[in-house]
Amino acid sequence: MIVFIPDESAAGETRVAAASQSVSRLVKLGYTVQVESGSGDAACLGDDVFEKAGARIVPDHETAAAWAAADIVLKVRPPSDEEILRMKRGATIASFLWPAQNSDLTQKLAER
Repeated sequence: MIVFIPDESAAGETRVAAASQSVSRLVKLGYTVQVESGSGDAACLGDDVFEKAGARIVPDHETAAAWAAADIVLKVRPPSDEEILRMKRGATIASFLWPAQNSDLTQKLAER
């Protein structure tokens, strides 16, 4: 199972969906963890921190492939329409979605 942690696309977002400790735990459980390069920069977590925890750092030119390969996507903010289209069918997303307030988003994710 591949877990992907992308850079947050929302303007002003400084959080990242995982820390080195959680990445390390996922790797120990047998998951392949991929982190988009620079995704932790705003949270003062450089690529080297994730790499030491066992993640593979995904360079910009491989981001689309990482989205398409991920079985699980971890994000802080809800995915954009573009990000939803990048996800493979049947993938799981863990994010703050607020489904009751975002029925359109929930429907788009369910269709994907």
